[in-house]
Amino acid sequence: MMIFEEYNRMHRYYTKTDGVLALAVYFVSVLLFFFAGYMVRNQGTRLFVPASILSAALVVLILLIRKEGPGTIGIARRHFWKSVLLGLVTGAPVYFAIRFVIGASLFARAYGGVEIMNLLMGNRFYHVEETPLFEWFPMAFLFIIITVVHQEVLMRGYVQTRLRGLIKSDFASTIVSGLLFVVFFMPLHSLLVGESIGWVFMSAFPLRLFWMFFLHLWLNLLYRLYNNWAAPVIFHIFFSFHINATLVHSYLIGF
Repeated sequence: MMIFEEYNRMHRYYTKTDGVLALAVYFVSVLLFFFAGYMVRNQGTRLFVPASILSAALVVLILLIRKEGPGTIGIARRHFWKSVLLGLVTGAPVYFAIRFVIGASLFARAYGGVEIMNLLMGNRFYHVEETPLFEWFPMAFLFIIITVVHQEVLMRGYVQTRLRGLIKSDFASTIVSGLLFVVFFMPLHSLLVGESIGWVFMSAFPLRLFWMFFLHLWLNLLYRLYNNWAAPVIFHIFFSFHINATLVHSYLIGF
């Protein structure tokens, strides 16, 4: 398609080496988050932000070694503000729609500090002491920014594009990268719930996996329109803000 001409022109020259490196970085990142989950489960130490930073740093290191510019993962001035506007226009309505749904159903107060839902235990609510917003919100916002930027740098900017070196079909590489995005956290979830990956896939999160795949397709589209990471990052922040804010609040109060 003509609207993806710049994207296709930039990413059609990758080799099998690029594709193999992308898969290697992906699996190392999965292991980093699995280890972070192990530390949470067994030591109570929360390392998800360091894991995100290390994973993103690995991508940057490979770019430096292979002498590839930041523009190859969408970090560019060109079309930046157009991409920002696209992310705001598409993400803000989703933010308010999800806030309405969450406020009306799953969460009594999505991030007000009164009731927190333990996602790994189903729809069970736990009453916790209310805490002032300023005590935890800055940390929650920082957590969201770091983890979302990492996911977009890794999955849309790096893995999605470099897979073209192994899978020449753009359609096929998009599907494969989408499946990789869907299963990224499955080993982590398996560890946290104490069940097999097959159980997680079939029993615990089938709807989640379904909408995550379509989220990938949408984020991929936003990335391609301007070949810039700003739109998918902003949309992803809007999309995941409520649930991540709630989870971070539960972490900070020792839940």
